[in-house]
Amino acid sequence: MSFTNVDFGNIENNQLTVRAAVLAQDTSIEVRLDGKDEPLIADMDLPVEKGEPAPMFKNYRVKLKKPLTGIHTIHITFKKPRYTSWSIRDNGIVDVD
Repeated sequence: MSFTNVDFGNIENNQLTVRAAVLAQDTSIEVRLDGKDEPLIADMDLPVEKGEPAPMFKNYRVKLKKPLTGIHTIHITFKKPRYTSWSIRDNGIVDVD
């Protein structure tokens, strides 16, 4: 999925906040800047919290490999081995802040 015209402002940012409902163990996220085939700017495992009914939306702070400024397109890929179906909920599966 892609988010266009994400404004990181003039002050260097070194993280993204991703709000996601993680449905399965071993889920991870990959983030690329300005092109889906560009190098990774961030990647992170998104753990399922024990004791929480699924799916519960949670904020995950994803550390960037380098600080960003300005306006960019962000490309996000969720990775999960052996999980073949992502459901888009009525309020979306992810928010990026």
